[in-house]
Amino acid sequence: IAYQTASSGERRAVDVAYTLSARGDQKAQEIAFVVGDYDHSLPLTIDPVLTYSTYLGGSGDDTVTSFTVAADESVYIAGTTQSLDFPRQTADRAPPQAYVAKFNAAGSVLEYVAFLGNTSGPAAVKAAANGDVFIAGAGRIPGSTSGPACTDGYAGTLTNSGVDLVNTRCLPPLIANTANGERSAASVPSKVRINASGIIYRPQVVEYALPDQVFDVPRRAGRFDHSVVMIDSTNSLISSILIGSSLYGYRSGGSGTIQSLSVTDEGAMVALFDDCRFSDGDTSGRASAVMTSALGELERKFDFFSGDCFFNRGNATAIGADGRRYFSF
Repeated sequence: IAYQTASSGERRAVDVAYTLSARGDQKAQEIAFVVGDYDHSLPLTIDPVLTYSTYLGGSGDDTVTSFTVAADESVYIAGTTQSLDFPRQTADRAPPQAYVAKFNAAGSVLEYVAFLGNTSGPAAVKAAANGDVFIAGAGRIPGSTSGPACTDGYAGTLTNSGVDLVNTRCLPPLIANTANGERSAASVPSKVRINASGIIYRPQVVEYALPDQVFDVPRRAGRFDHSVVMIDSTNSLISSILIGSSLYGYRSGGSGTIQSLSVTDEGAMVALFDDCRFSDGDTSGRASAVMTSALGELERKFDFFSGDCFFNRGNATAIGADGRRYFSF
């Protein structure tokens, strides 16, 4: 809960939600808070309510790369393990292994652990109404122990209480259309998101070969467009939406990219994007928010700061049950 206490002694509630955030190029995520409107002239109290606390892991290096809470409040946690004694570990599932684990709503029972093979931990995990679990991320196809990585990301579905791993696949590649002036194209599978229907939202970057004079940095001969593409369970493209353009095209982590992305079960989306120049000591730029409806239609786009990119970059988003969008930076 979050609240403010007025001079009269009245306590006023403030909307607050948890979110996962990652700063810059760091792969590790941290839990953060995003808050709604509040009076900046008064102290703001955030008082997290601890429902339960539990542990998951072994004696080796284990990570959590994503998690989700289902409609019945059961919790799904995804990550990687290097532990020989990770829960439900068996001899034929020797580490390193990616995994998805399910806890019941009370956090008292570890219902299952599904091992996904030697790949990166899912960047996104989402439970469907029927109990199936959709996963997506960067790395090898889940279930494989060797072979090439999926350059543009992987996806799959856990069924039968985590026993069966089906519809595993590499996500479709992003190919530059040179006839359209595109110089290069790259996906950002480390920041994918999934809704409860299994629709994948994948950030991507396209570089255009444009004349130098288009830019305020004359020697820079390219512009980068950042968008989010929606992909269904058959790897078919549903639609895409342009989030923003930048002079510099860092493809994960740093500036000039989609910093954070959130989607609802219905498919509404909010994305944070920043554009920093980093030229000859110039660190000016802006951060923008882009919001779409459940149909993928652009609802609103606005800049919410302009200034020093080093300290003001957005890093987390969330969408409340009431449809409100939250940002932190």
